[in-house]
Amino acid sequence: MKKFILVSTLSLLLSSCMVIHNGQMAGVSPATENNFSYKQNAYGIAEVTYVLGIGGFNKTGLVREAKNNLIENFPVNNGEALVNFTVDFDTSYYLGLVITQKVIVTADLIKFD
Repeated sequence: MKKFILVSTLSLLLSSCMVIHNGQMAGVSPATENNFSYKQNAYGIAEVTYVLGIGGFNKTGLVREAKNNLIENFPVNNGEALVNFTVDFDTSYYLGLVITQKVIVTADLIKFD
């Protein structure tokens, strides 16, 4: 029994956090001619934390919130467009008790000439 407790305690203390990354690309640039210039990369982030599987009650959708954050932080002016959207998911596990889910939406901001 002492060995079991010792091994359990050591494995708990020496275990590291685990992070899983995955993503998805959607959309293609609507610009088919060479009449635009690249302005910058825009991004939006949304995050939620679960403790023992409980949390995230005020979230309507992480991808939607990340996209709204992108639009709020990088407003599009006349003659500009957001293209080449990418959605990345980052999930972190801490001791199996706390889970953090982060969604990052990125897009290219282009300006038409």
